[in-house]
Amino acid sequence: MKKYRGIIFDMDGTLIHSTEADFQAWRRVCLDYDLDLTWDKYFPLLGMKSVDFVAQFMKVEEKLFSSILQAKAEYFDAYVEETGIELLAKVDILLAQLKEQGYKIALATSSRRYKADSVLNRLSLLQFFDVITTGEEVHNSKPAPDIFLLAASRLQIDPAECIVFEDAANGVIAAKTAGAFTIAITSTHKKEQLAAADLIISDYTELLGRNLNVFLQNKVV
Repeated sequence: MKKYRGIIFDMDGTLIHSTEADFQAWRRVCLDYDLDLTWDKYFPLLGMKSVDFVAQFMKVEEKLFSSILQAKAEYFDAYVEETGIELLAKVDILLAQLKEQGYKIALATSSRRYKADSVLNRLSLLQFFDVITTGEEVHNSKPAPDIFLLAASRLQIDPAECIVFEDAANGVIAAKTAGAFTIAITSTHKKEQLAAADLIISDYTELLGRNLNVFLQNKVV
């Protein structure tokens, strides 16, 4: 039986319900530059690093990147302060279970370190993660595998011995390209959009109370 030793979580849409907060923050930034960011334009870019979003969608001079990213962070914080931010159901229980079972756990998010630290602190999740890897630390955005390869390297575990949890199509492709077993949760994308994943779940209750290695051996043919 193949044994997995490392777990790598994406953050937005996988740990937390943040898609709307991010969209509204980016929408405010774009309005400041007289750009119209609709949901249809934003959705295909989910999982992209913030700096790549600015470069590809906003198409502004590079000297403006820093101030734009700062403004986005401030809009995001203001939105979260007003509306709050929630964990996906039972993910905190799953994290505690995985920790108890002896897995090493990493966060691999395309978001910036400031946002990752802010969110994890706000929701009391920092204790679960051995490694935190963010978008500033890699050259290529998902669907390139860079961020998952870096997270696995920091865990000192071969990517083939890692399980990646993702919610977005670009993230699934990135994880599979890295060589990891990939579990997709249908929190932001439909099942058919996540078809490249090794396993698709609708929520984390499907994994609670189970030894993950044994469960995957029995579940996946």
